[in-house]
Parts: sequence; C-alpha cells; structure tokens
Amino acid sequence: MQAPSKYRILLGKPLPCYVLDFQKEKGYMMCMASTTMGAKIIRVEFREGGAGLIFARSPDLKGLLVSETTIEAFDQSIPEAITALYLASGVKVVVTKVEDGHEEGVTPWVAIPADVARRALEMAAAH
Repeated sequence: MQAPSKYRILLGKPLPCYVLDFQKEKGYMMCMASTTMGAKIIRVEFREGGAGLIFARSPDLKGLLVSETTIEAFDQSIPEAITALYLASGVKVVVTKVEDGHEEGVTPWVAIPADVARRALEMAAAH
C-alpha cells in the first residue's frame, strides 16, 4: 500500500512535522502539520436557505458547512466544526470568535493551535 503523495517523505531527510507512523519497510512516514503553524483567521459566511435553515460556509476552510435554525446556535456549532476539521488533519486548535471587523453576512473566527495557545498562557503566567 502506497502512502498518498502528500505524505510521502524520502527517508533520511529532515521532517518539518511530527512523525505519526514510521513505515520503514514501505518507505514513508505519516506526518501531522508543522509545529510552526500560527493562528488562522477563518471567515464564515451566512446564507438563508429553505425550510427555515441558515447555512454557514467558509472560503478559508475547505469542508466547513454548517446549518442551524438560528444565528445564535452558530456560536457553538461553528467552533465545534472548525475544531473537528483541523483535528482531522492532526492539529488540535482553540477556536474563538473575533469581536471586531465583521462585514455584513460574514463573521471572522480565529483558530489557534493548542500548543501555541498553551505556550502563550505559560508566558503570560510567568510575567
């Protein structure tokens, strides 16, 4: 079984990622995202659909599509969906809504890698 090309790494080369699965006999390593990933702004667009549903999608995060019956319900479902999408790529994130900078029909959210958030909290506690 061959690894998908985006996971194929030549053995002996330095890896900018965490090794998840080392398959020496198969000649590849499975990797997570780089530890250098920073916070990402994810714009979420809202559209009214039929049957009383409101749909949310993002041009910044492929695969994000959430439906709810009220705008308020998105305050829980959007961060859950963003967290799940990043986790599917092996990255744990903390997600929060950005309070400023809203455009009509668009709400920005920020996804912060959990290890980056943890280091920032540790530094803040030390000062």
